[in-house]
Amino acid sequence: MTARLKLAELISARLCHDLAGSLGTLTASLEIVAEGGADAAEALEIAQDSAKGMNARLRFVRAAWAVDGATHDGAALLDYCAPLPQARKVSFDFAQLVGSFSVSMSRGLLNLLLLGIESLPRGGAITLAGDQVSGAVMSIKGAHAAWPDGFAALLCETESAWTGLRDSRTLQAPLTALILGQCGLRLRFLMAGGDPGSPPPVLLVQE
Repeated sequence: MTARLKLAELISARLCHDLAGSLGTLTASLEIVAEGGADAAEALEIAQDSAKGMNARLRFVRAAWAVDGATHDGAALLDYCAPLPQARKVSFDFAQLVGSFSVSMSRGLLNLLLLGIESLPRGGAITLAGDQVSGAVMSIKGAHAAWPDGFAALLCETESAWTGLRDSRTLQAPLTALILGQCGLRLRFLMAGGDPGSPPPVLLVQE
C-alpha cells in the first residue's frame, strides 16, 4: 500500500468516525419528532444541534485539509474553531493576533488549532498570538494537556510524517506535519514562555 493511499484511507475513516455519531443522533431525533409527543420539541433541538455540529466539522476540514484555501485573521480562525463539537470545553484567546495571514499560513494554523483541541482531552485553553511576518505562537493549557507523542519527530523530515500515518485516531499529528511541509511552514517548540506544567508553546513561521 502506498503512503498516499494510506493517507486517503485514514482521512476517509476519520471523517466517517467523526460524523457517524452526530448522524446517528440526528436520525434518532428526527424519528422522535416524526412520532410527535411530549419529547418532540426537545428532540428537534437535539437534531438541530447535531446538524450544526456536522456542518461545523465539514466546514473546518474543508478549510484545513483542502488545497483551495483563503486568508484568515483571528476572527475568522475563531469562527472555524469555536463551533466544533470537540471544542465545547475549550476557550480560545486570539486577542494578540495581528492582521491577516496568508493562505498557506492560515491553513497551517487551522491544522495546528485542530491538533491543539485534540491535545486537550478534558478541555482547557488555547492561546494564539503573533502576525504573518514574525510568526504565530500557540500554547495549550488544561488538565492532561499534551502534544501527541513523537510529534516533534514527525516535524523533522517528511518521511517521518508519512511513516507516522498509522490509524485514524492519531491522524492529525502526521497530517499536520505533512501539510506544514507542503505549505512551506516551519514549526518549532519554544523552551521558554510557557506556563509551568503545561506543554511548551510552538512557533509557526513561513519559511
